[in-house]
Amino acid sequence: DEAFSYASDHEEKEPGDLETMVVEIISGSGMGSGVVYGETENEWIIVTTGHVLDDPNRIYVRFSREAGAEGHCDYLATDSDLVFVTVKKETVTNVALKPVRIEKEAYDHLQSGDYVRIIASYNGVGEDVAEGYVKDVWIYSQDLQEMVIWLDMECFPGMSGGGVFDSGGNFLGVVCAISDAGETAVIPYLTIYAKDLEREKR
Repeated sequence: DEAFSYASDHEEKEPGDLETMVVEIISGSGMGSGVVYGETENEWIIVTTGHVLDDPNRIYVRFSREAGAEGHCDYLATDSDLVFVTVKKETVTNVALKPVRIEKEAYDHLQSGDYVRIIASYNGVGEDVAEGYVKDVWIYSQDLQEMVIWLDMECFPGMSGGGVFDSGGNFLGVVCAISDAGETAVIPYLTIYAKDLEREKR
């Protein structure tokens, strides 16, 4: 395995609505990105990487330069660098949020060489974009101790937890780390789905 460092810019604004599916997360001295994974009647469900949270008891989720709200650490996975954060809908005003689009067929057909883009929130919500290609679809990383999607592209500080999308805008996973060679590791949607089931079954 490559040696890793956490990704805790290609400065283009993503056209369309993908930026409404990503957020900025501030926790203590930690800062990173997250994606709007789902919703209930009363809450937005955000997923990000666990190492973004410097203090799980102090989470602020920013939805735009002007709007943000307190978040709650709802579920911290024990065997993956994933955390689910909830935000009360009543605290989110004047912002059009959307959960990520999940097409399991698109995820299942992902293959090496496919185009992907990362949307993250280090320089402003949804304003950091990186583009590249899939290198390996499903590979175990000894350093990270979990299965990842391996991307032939470089991401940058603050992009941890950012959303990874295919050319159709379908959600593939979240950024978790970069290698010394400038490649990017992604926690795949399949792992996020499994951990979300664990969260719901508690």
